[in-house]
Amino acid sequence: MSHLGRCSVRHEAQSEFAAGDRDDPDQDAGWLAASRALLARIAARRRQAPFAFPLGVGLGAASSGFAGQAGLIAAGAASSPFLAFYPAVIAAALAGGYRAGLTALILGGVGAEALAHALDAPFDGPALLVFVLCGLAVAFAAEALHRNFRELRAAEARLELQTRISALDEHAIVEVTDQNGAITYANDKFCAISQYARDELLGQNHRIMKSGVQSGDFYGRMWTTITSGEVWRGEVCNAAKDGSHYWVDTTIVPFLDERRRIRQFVAIRTDITERKRAELALLESEAALRQSQTRLRHAADAGGLTYVEFDMTGSRVHVADNFARVLGYSPATPPEGRAMDEVVNGLLDHVPPDDRRRAALAIQQCLKGVASGRIEYRVIGDDSQERWIESVWSSEIDASGAPLRIFVTLLDITRPRAAENALRESEKNFRSLANAIPQLVWIASPEGEITWFNERWYDYTGAPPDQPAHLGWMSYVEPDSLSAIFDLWTDSVATGRPLGMTILLRGADGKFRPFLTRVMPHRDADGRIAQWFGAATEITEQKELEEALRAATLEAERANRAKSKFLASASHDLRQPVQSLVLLLALIERQVATVPKALETARMMKQALGGLNGLLTAILDISRLDAGVVEPAIDSVDLGALLDRLSSEYEPKAADKGLELRVIKRPLHALADPSLLERALRNLIENAFRYTPNGGVLIGLRRRGDRVRIDVVDTGVGVPKEKQQEIFEEFIQLNNPGRDLGKGLGLGLAIVARLANLLDAQIEVSSRVGRGSRFSLSLPAAEGAQTAEAQPAHYEDPRGRVLIIEDNLILRNGLENLVRKWGCETFTASSGEEALEVAASRRWRFDALLSDYRLGAGLNGVEAAKEVARHAGRDFPTLILTGDTATEHIAEIASSGFELLHKPVSAEQLRRKLSVLLTREAAQ
Repeated sequence: MSHLGRCSVRHEAQSEFAAGDRDDPDQDAGWLAASRALLARIAARRRQAPFAFPLGVGLGAASSGFAGQAGLIAAGAASSPFLAFYPAVIAAALAGGYRAGLTALILGGVGAEALAHALDAPFDGPALLVFVLCGLAVAFAAEALHRNFRELRAAEARLELQTRISALDEHAIVEVTDQNGAITYANDKFCAISQYARDELLGQNHRIMKSGVQSGDFYGRMWTTITSGEVWRGEVCNAAKDGSHYWVDTTIVPFLDERRRIRQFVAIRTDITERKRAELALLESEAALRQSQTRLRHAADAGGLTYVEFDMTGSRVHVADNFARVLGYSPATPPEGRAMDEVVNGLLDHVPPDDRRRAALAIQQCLKGVASGRIEYRVIGDDSQERWIESVWSSEIDASGAPLRIFVTLLDITRPRAAENALRESEKNFRSLANAIPQLVWIASPEGEITWFNERWYDYTGAPPDQPAHLGWMSYVEPDSLSAIFDLWTDSVATGRPLGMTILLRGADGKFRPFLTRVMPHRDADGRIAQWFGAATEITEQKELEEALRAATLEAERANRAKSKFLASASHDLRQPVQSLVLLLALIERQVATVPKALETARMMKQALGGLNGLLTAILDISRLDAGVVEPAIDSVDLGALLDRLSSEYEPKAADKGLELRVIKRPLHALADPSLLERALRNLIENAFRYTPNGGVLIGLRRRGDRVRIDVVDTGVGVPKEKQQEIFEEFIQLNNPGRDLGKGLGLGLAIVARLANLLDAQIEVSSRVGRGSRFSLSLPAAEGAQTAEAQPAHYEDPRGRVLIIEDNLILRNGLENLVRKWGCETFTASSGEEALEVAASRRWRFDALLSDYRLGAGLNGVEAAKEVARHAGRDFPTLILTGDTATEHIAEIASSGFELLHKPVSAEQLRRKLSVLLTREAAQ
């Protein structure tokens, strides 16, 4: 029988045997279970040693086949060189899979050929081909059997997992993820608690639900555990879709494939949010309780509060932890069964003898069942320090009235006691002081009701000492002012603001006297008004002094006005003849221009008139400044250029006096009126030259912050410190008792003071007698400005018709002759009324009006010019000449809009002014 035939017969026999076995169900089930168990063991061995196990099985099977084939050959029963190797390959493939089958096939073929070669048998190629083909078929069929078995096991495992998951779905939150953590399954409970739809979850990593409550290390340890194939259990706080947090008790189980690789993770969770909230609330409550206890302990320690609890039934004493810190000693706890006498005696031992009786009485009341009570007493601690203690007890009483428990609080009131004593002592001292001073003093409640007066009140008013403070005081206040006083006092009480006023109070003699009253609130530590303190000082003498001062001030102002009027009148009366002399002298100079001696005499007369004119000009300047008619034109002034011009002018004068003049210039500018500043500097320089007999004068500039300081320093006689303010008053001169006009008039520094006030400048004086002085002007600094230097204007002689109004005949004739010599046609009048007649007779045909201010009893110059303009129906260029220095008259001229020249005016000044007026009229 051929090899194939034998194989076929054996296969049929096995099939019949198998069919016969299947006829018995129990036997078939046992066979199937045994086969499954065998295959499971084989699969486990293959997983444990995927290469070594198949090779070992194949080698063992090949060895068995080799031995069997050798036995058949020896028995002469070997019908095929591969006969014993067929079952070996089949067994190897079934036991170890295709790798074991192939190993047995290759080794069997090699072994069969080795036996044939050893027996010198011919090579059987067809039999080898059949053996190889059958071996390969068997190996791959066995591998398919193993694969089907693994798939069956996997399907059964998935089915079992699905069954378990389905069972858990009803009771737990279930989630399945792949090996990377991507969600592959989420049950309804998971969707509900996370608030995500299932479509939103599938494919997402579970990290989308991290709440941030647990740290990254927490999740790192979890991942390490489950990726190592171990089950992880723990409590996790996740975040729902709306951001809210929920807690779950979580078990994560990793599932492995047949190769022990993680296939998926199954997470089974239970919602423990409410439990965690309860735990958190409990923890917070415990923490709050501990914090409250700590605060209570701190508050008790800070406030000096402690307690003792007496358990009368057990004869025990429970003492607070801070008892010794508050009272300075610890009470003894009696042994079991002993009475409380030892504790009571121990407590009394620490009470001073003066307080011991009261303390013992309070203890007896407490022990006899008095429910509650309070006592203040002193204790002496172990540190020998005395403390004031306030004790308050509360007892728990049984039916018979005996105390079961006694709870005693003890408060250290040493400091409040000391504060009360100090307050009482302070109040006593205050009242003693208030009674000693001459003022009327009182105290009022926060609501404004007077509670106390000092003795001085009763002495002054004659009120009976036993009269209550809040009654009767209104009868001593001047009745007409009582309503206003009530309004002010009510407002102060309502707002808490201090009150200050003068009150007329009636004395015991029936007379009302003024009292300066001040009422101040006294506030406690919380800012609330605790009391009002008031004091009233009699100011009768002060009022009398104020009245006398007011009368003196009025008298001084009257005298000052009288002085101003006198100066104005004197200036006018002096200027009239001086003006006549100036004009007549100008005519004489023209007439004697060819007579040298007469011309020299005229020039000497002109110098004498110049001194008189300087005096009158200074008086006029003072008047104009006092009148407030000088309006400064503030501009940026180049101080360097100004000092250049002044130094050039004063260098010859310094040389004539034998003095050295030094000027230190800097590129600085100041905000000032150029002409007023120059006038002030000229006065300071003139003053320095006048009072410096030898040495020199220094003029310098300094920058001081946002201001510029101009210094005029001399080496002159100096000014005593007590005179340094006085020298800025009118007609004050030092070292000039003979009133030498060569040393000035005493008006220069007075003018400087007034100009400084106009220019917002500050004057400083520093001087030492015999060493010299420094006068400084401090001005606001300014940025530099490019200004063109003014060129002297050229004035032609005036041409036109001029109406001259002057009440002084000599001066009128002088003006008329001078104006005519310049080429003008003139008409003259001695008063304003006459001027109206003259102008009307000329049919108002003239080009300018020249008038004195004072014209006698009728119209003054301003009024006359306005009347002429009103009657003519047009305005005329008008020039007012005046020697008046009265401030109100200067102000009137300034407000009229007319041009003004102050007498005495030089012929050249008059010519220029008339030329400007007539040229302006001709242009119009």
